[in-house]
Amino acid sequence: MVSVFISHASQDKPFVRELADILRHGPEEIKVYFDERDLPYAEPILPNLQTGLDSCDFVLLILSPNALASPWVEKEYTAALHQEITTKRTKVLTVLFRQCAVPPLLSDKRHFNLLTNHPEGFRKIRTFLLDQSNRPPQRFNHLPVRPPIFIGRVHELAKLRTRLAQPASVVHVSGMPGRGKTTLALQFAHLYQTDFEAVYWLPCVSGDLAAISADLARLLGIKLDRDTPDNVRELNIRLAAKRCLLILDNVESEVPGQLIPGGGASVLITTRQPGLTFLCGHKPLEIPPFTLDQCFELFRNQLGDRPVAKHEDECKQIFARLGYLPIAVSVAAALIRHDERYTIASLVGTLPDDVTALLREAIAALQEAPRRLLAAMAACASEGFALELAAELAGLDEQD
Repeated sequence: MVSVFISHASQDKPFVRELADILRHGPEEIKVYFDERDLPYAEPILPNLQTGLDSCDFVLLILSPNALASPWVEKEYTAALHQEITTKRTKVLTVLFRQCAVPPLLSDKRHFNLLTNHPEGFRKIRTFLLDQSNRPPQRFNHLPVRPPIFIGRVHELAKLRTRLAQPASVVHVSGMPGRGKTTLALQFAHLYQTDFEAVYWLPCVSGDLAAISADLARLLGIKLDRDTPDNVRELNIRLAAKRCLLILDNVESEVPGQLIPGGGASVLITTRQPGLTFLCGHKPLEIPPFTLDQCFELFRNQLGDRPVAKHEDECKQIFARLGYLPIAVSVAAALIRHDERYTIASLVGTLPDDVTALLREAIAALQEAPRRLLAAMAACASEGFALELAAELAGLDEQD
């Protein structure tokens, strides 16, 4: 655990409390001392402060006109500078909170400028302190299971990584159902999760801000008990202070736009809605239907090279009839692979006219127990489901 003593003027305490809360948040522990109640010692205060200064790894000096006029602050950073000389290691870090003339003794110190962007500055301070810890920062990613099959989309993944590399970036993947927006977002999150301090996946189809905020608070490991606007502000502050990725999946209304935090956070959104106001200033990433080669790659992956090569023309007819939609091509391959009543040749003649009918046919082809399980899963699919609960509702045990 890395520890830090925050040296500041009493007039700057509201800012310091906010900074201390951000530094303390999360499982990567930073021990913060910023006034007498944080020091694990009894009275009197002056020796306690000196002990806290001596025992901390760093002294974070909050620079402002008030701080430079405070004899207490001067004593604290002077004592810390003396320790630097005797230990031959950096101890004092400066944070420019209000415009002031930096004393010459502090001009060469590690410096954080928070005059204009507090969330980004908080993130940089927290990241620096965690990097000084003896253990690497833990990454906490809350993601659904990675797609078992993922075909193509190399260019789209590269574009997402480039655009989301910038803090405060917002990218939305848009398009009609069936093109694989959610699958693309999930594949990106699993591939590039180490680009971020944390990744949070949030289903938004319900459109209920209070419920979505509560879900996000659970992911962050915090309890919010105020009204929804205050809770949203608190969530935004915490996310903005981290270099994290927030994924808002299946956004159908303007409501989830209130959760975009800015600061160090990047946001990836999937949506079918082309005209959402809060996204009008952001360029969408549109994903096209599969190419013919990608359709063939998926079929070969599921059915093997030989049958696909033998029925190449029939495969082309199937792909064209399905509009090259990834979800439809996947369902068609699953029908052929898992149901002996279907072959590539027979599916061409019996292929339903649209994707919805194809999905109905795929469900009807299942055995009774899998159909019951699927129905139980679908009952709460928009919010995610627990497989154990769905199995119980379907009358199945874990092995089934």
